[in-house]
Amino acid sequence: MLIYNDPSGEAYRKLIDYMTARTATFSLKGPRIRRFPELPEDLCFWNEKRMYVMGATSHEDIATIHTVPGEVEKLYHEIPGVFIIEYSAFRDPLHILELTRHHRHDRLELMGPGAAEALDRIDELPWLRVLEVHDETLEELPKEQLALTSLPPEIGLLKRLRSLTINYTGLRELPESFAELRNLRYLDLSDNLLANENPDIVKKLPKLKSANTARDSGIYSGPHSRRYFE
Repeated sequence: MLIYNDPSGEAYRKLIDYMTARTATFSLKGPRIRRFPELPEDLCFWNEKRMYVMGATSHEDIATIHTVPGEVEKLYHEIPGVFIIEYSAFRDPLHILELTRHHRHDRLELMGPGAAEALDRIDELPWLRVLEVHDETLEELPKEQLALTSLPPEIGLLKRLRSLTINYTGLRELPESFAELRNLRYLDLSDNLLANENPDIVKKLPKLKSANTARDSGIYSGPHSRRYFE
C-alpha cells in the first residue's frame, strides 16, 4: 500500500508509535528536515523475520506500508492524517476525494472517469493548495463525449489554492468565480478545449506567476496530442 500524503505532527508521531509496537527493529538515514528535525526521514520498520513492514525513500518522495486484512481500515479511524491507498495507476476520483476530506490533505488528484463528478464536490475541501485534474485513462474518445466540459462555480471557494492543473479534458470556458482564486501562483490549463486560449479572467489573478492555456501545447504525444481532440 502507498502512504499517499506526508504525515506530519500528531499523525506522524502516532504512526511511529504504532509501528514501534508492531515491529522488531528499524533502520534510518538522515534527519526529517522539513517539519520536525528530531524525527528521521528515511525511517524503515522490519518485523522479527526481517521482512519490510513500512518505510520511506525521501529522495523519491515515496512511502509504503505492508498491511494485513483490516489494518488500513483500523489506521483510517485511529490515525487521521495517515492517507493510505492502493499502489495502483487508477484511483477512483470519488474515493480519493472522500479520503482527502477525511485526512484534510491539501493536495487532490482527480484522474479518469468520475473526475467531473468529484470536481462538483470541490467545495467540501476549502483548504486545498494543489488541485490536478486529468483524463489520462482515455485513449480514444470524441471531444463531445468528454465528461468534464466546465468547472463548477464552487471552484472560487478554494481561497488557499496555489497550484491548479487541468489537462486532457473537454473544458471550454472558465466560470466568473475563477477570478476568486486570489492565491493561485501556478496555472496549467493546456490541452483542453478552451474557446479562448487567453481568457481575460486569468488576468484578474493577482498572484499568478505562471500560466499555460494553450489548446495544443505540443508537449504531449499519443492519445493526448492534437489528434486526441479531433
